[in-house]
Parts: sequence; C-alpha cells; structure tokens
Amino acid sequence: PVIAQNIYNIITRDIENELIPCLKHFDIGLMIYNILAGGLLVGKYNDGIDCDTRFAREKTYRERYWNQQNINAIKRIDAFSRKYGMNIKDVSIKRCVGNEGIDSCIIGVSSIEQLKDIINISACTDLPNEIIEQCDNEWFNMSGKRQFYGRYFRRRL
Repeated sequence: PVIAQNIYNIITRDIENELIPCLKHFDIGLMIYNILAGGLLVGKYNDGIDCDTRFAREKTYRERYWNQQNINAIKRIDAFSRKYGMNIKDVSIKRCVGNEGIDSCIIGVSSIEQLKDIINISACTDLPNEIIEQCDNEWFNMSGKRQFYGRYFRRRL
C-alpha cells in the first residue's frame, strides 16, 4: 500500500500511538477523514441533535462521538481557544491539516461557503503551543468511549 485512510480528529487520536509511527517507518502516506467529527467539532450540535442531521440519521455517528466526555472536552477546548481568537472548528482544522504525520484530509462540505471557510482556515495551520497543549491534555484525560482506528478488526475478534 502507498496510503492508509483512517478516522482522525482532535477527539479521536488513537492512530497516534501505533499507526502513524508505523506508516512513517514504512514510508506509507496517511489520509484522514472525519476531521470535524460529523459536524460536532463546528458547534453544529451545541443545542442537541436536530431531526435532519447526520447524527439523527446515522447511529454510527451517535455511537462514535455522542457522549458527555467528548462534549465536555469540546466545550473546554472551544472556550480555551476563544482566548486566542479562534473556535473549536478553527482548532480542529488547523490541528489536522498542520499535523506532520498526516498527508491529506478528506473534508465533506454541503455548500461553497463551507468549502471557502475551510480553505481560509487551512491557509495558516499555526496554533499557539498553549492550544496544542490544551488539546493534548483533553485527549490524554479522555477514557472510555473513543473511536478505535481498528474497529473492523475488533469486531472480528
């Protein structure tokens, strides 16, 4: 293989432990998807799940992301990021696009405005060290219901 494709975002980072170092060692690229966690990392669900949304329609997204631990971490990262003039969406995009272990990102949009917004945010991936540390601290403190990058393998066991 020349490239792997895996889920990755600021609240789903399991691939950092083994997969990213392995891919680097074997000179295999990494393409990530779900960098905005189905809209959870843009504030789309701050007031709950609306009827006509991905989270309402697709059980997979609710199982993958909809838990209090994720929601609380997202709120803390968002609040912390606002001190630097950013929000959770800015941080989520910059952290993924600017990550040295990631070669490309698959980003879904439903409008030209969303695409332009993501392109503008991606133009500069610099994040203050304090925001990176906040994201790292939230990730390291999370436990329990997280997306495991080898979910298909786990089901077969």
